[in-house]
Amino acid sequence: MGRARGRKARNEREAGATSPDRGAQRSAPKTASRGPSNADGGEKTGLQHNERLFEAEVLDGLAPICSEELVRLLGRQVRVFPSSNPSSVSFEYSGDPAKLLGLRTAVAVFRLLYFKVPHPLTIVQGANLPRLKAAIAAARARERFKTFRISAAGSESKVFQKIKNAIASASGLANDEQEGQMSIRFRRARLRPFGWDVLVRLTPLPLSARAWRVENMPGALNATIAAAMVLQMDPRPTDQFLNLMCGSGTLIAERAAICPAKRLVGVDNSREAIAKARKNLARVASLTLLEQDVGKLSLQDGSMNALCADLPWGRLIGDRNKLQGCYEEALREMSRVCSAGGMLSVITQESALFEKALERHREYWTLDRSLRVKQADYKPKLYVLKRRSKAYSAEA
Repeated sequence: MGRARGRKARNEREAGATSPDRGAQRSAPKTASRGPSNADGGEKTGLQHNERLFEAEVLDGLAPICSEELVRLLGRQVRVFPSSNPSSVSFEYSGDPAKLLGLRTAVAVFRLLYFKVPHPLTIVQGANLPRLKAAIAAARARERFKTFRISAAGSESKVFQKIKNAIASASGLANDEQEGQMSIRFRRARLRPFGWDVLVRLTPLPLSARAWRVENMPGALNATIAAAMVLQMDPRPTDQFLNLMCGSGTLIAERAAICPAKRLVGVDNSREAIAKARKNLARVASLTLLEQDVGKLSLQDGSMNALCADLPWGRLIGDRNKLQGCYEEALREMSRVCSAGGMLSVITQESALFEKALERHREYWTLDRSLRVKQADYKPKLYVLKRRSKAYSAEA
């Protein structure tokens, strides 16, 4: 089955340590049981003057995986704070902020400033304005910003017009309501019951705007979801990685960026998709792209140990019977080419169809974990499966 998909194409410009046993339960990311503190440990005054607070914006459902990635990437330099917000991760980080730009599961990263004030206008007055000005200057020291825009409830009010004027005067940036490069957000405080938060994005474009993407396809998987799928499989340099229905190569690109592999294979029956993938993956080593049908792979039995598939789903998929057949065909071939103990990460909106197909192949797979994520108007389900030791039989 081709790569036709009905979910809307997402415009990606705006959008810890692992266990030695692959598929074993992960330890929870390190989280702070109390609010963040300053360098001398003072809880009452630390948040007001703490310049080491940050927040990662994520797609709904990816917050736990982003928290794990923070610990995996930054180790003891980071403390993740507990939160019930599904679309953000707040944390304290003592290292170089430039390292935060390496996060793959975050849509964007912001410096988080807390102001113990009752009114947002106070933030750009007196001793508070230099803190905001310094955060803006720090971002400008790493990236080129010429304009900014404010996001806040009531951002068109007279109060926020004064705030915009004050920021423009203090920073030298021009206020551009629509296309401002530096996104600055004002909101009621989340880490404390009183006051205001100001968030300053560290980059002109979201982190989800990948440099490798030179060709796009309608319905392409969001890169942060692809990164989450890869990370959930505990990637290792010795992996033989297979991406069925690879499309324009999002999953392969994210796998190559996160961890090298001994072999990377992408398969799609669309010549156009393979051509786009070849351009997107031009700098990826150890890569093989195959124009083949998902049910007739030329790969040997048990030759791959890490598999990913963004299965077709969405508005353009009208025949559920054909989709069911596609899922069963894909699972049959994945059962054949995956070695015992190997991992499979799959995402689809059609979870009932996939689980029905999986039931017919339960002798080969065990469910390790699953979660719902949000992409555009959809909430697809991500599955991580582990290959059982039973040898594949075409007659099963």
